[in-house]
Amino acid sequence: FQSLKLEHKEALQHWSDNGYAILRRFYDLDTVRAINEVIEEKITSKSANWKWRNKIVNAFHDTPEISAIANDNHLTNILSMLLGKTVYPIQSLNFITGSQQATHSDSIHMTSEPKGYLIASWAALQDCHEDNGLLFYYPGSHKLPYIMSDDFDSGHTQWRLGNNAYKKYEDKIAEVIQKHNFEKEHFYAKKGDVLLWHANLIHGGSPIKEAGSTRHSMVS
Repeated sequence: FQSLKLEHKEALQHWSDNGYAILRRFYDLDTVRAINEVIEEKITSKSANWKWRNKIVNAFHDTPEISAIANDNHLTNILSMLLGKTVYPIQSLNFITGSQQATHSDSIHMTSEPKGYLIASWAALQDCHEDNGLLFYYPGSHKLPYIMSDDFDSGHTQWRLGNNAYKKYEDKIAEVIQKHNFEKEHFYAKKGDVLLWHANLIHGGSPIKEAGSTRHSMVS
């Protein structure tokens, strides 16, 4: 903690209350450029593992440059300090465009046991604005009870998910947000900025207003 920039120390001091922290200029522009170049090479060579057409999954397994970012000691030491446990990456996602994903908590997608030991690091590889789809989040929402498939009418059984289970989950999240009157905030990121969030923080991706615009980013 002592080796951190003053502005990053100040940002991290509000972690427990907010469930997120913004680390401005965490990566320099040369690092950002290198990541974008290696991702472009994976796309051109058709070696990228695509999911949902807008994100490359787990490039950190086979791409040294991406692995170096996901395993960066400066980053993982901060994450380990926040969670009080040794942190290591279990997934990487490289987005080409904004996700436009509806409001959710990461805990419905992957969950630690015991709960609470999952944290996300999202790095802007391109300036982010309203036209290319901003990230948004609800400060303090990480303190809510975890919403899992038993907490809404998912229709699931021991063996399979129910019909339209995820849409019903999204409806439940919308209901919770309305009930607690959380205020939505948007992340106007610049290249190299990093957003950390707790896995139970409710967040999502805003609509893309300018058709065809990119929003390069990486999350681990």
